[in-house]
Amino acid sequence: MAEFLDDLAADPPGPAAGSAAAAAVAIAAALTELSARRSGDDLTATRAAASRARALPLAEADARAYADVLKSRGEAQREALERACDVLRQITAAADEVRVLAAPLVDTAKGALRGEAFAAVELAEAGRRVADRLILVNSDSAAIDSGS
Repeated sequence: MAEFLDDLAADPPGPAAGSAAAAAVAIAAALTELSARRSGDDLTATRAAASRARALPLAEADARAYADVLKSRGEAQREALERACDVLRQITAAADEVRVLAAPLVDTAKGALRGEAFAAVELAEAGRRVADRLILVNSDSAAIDSGS
């Protein structure tokens, strides 16, 4: 975790907001898995583990995609921005999936595990909001660069 945060704080290219959003979603999935498993909901725990396995690599995928944006120009940059948006869309989908898994646990998990479920919902929603905003930013950048 410390290495990821050091990379996040470093100058580009490297992970940035999209990677942070993916990490938040992966953390949300891990908290969902914990809450579900310790509450005896093995099906939700298994689904949350699968969501975590899909979300975590998106942090690195986002960093690579945006590195491509930074090193390209013109039409190649617009195409790279679209690929970066594709990764961000995958992050939003993962966030939605985790939120749907975590939300019922806020009420049904055992005792203090409801707090983990609540945190999972909040982190998943935050990851989605960040990814959505970055899609807008990237779309605006592509429009500005193309003269639209």
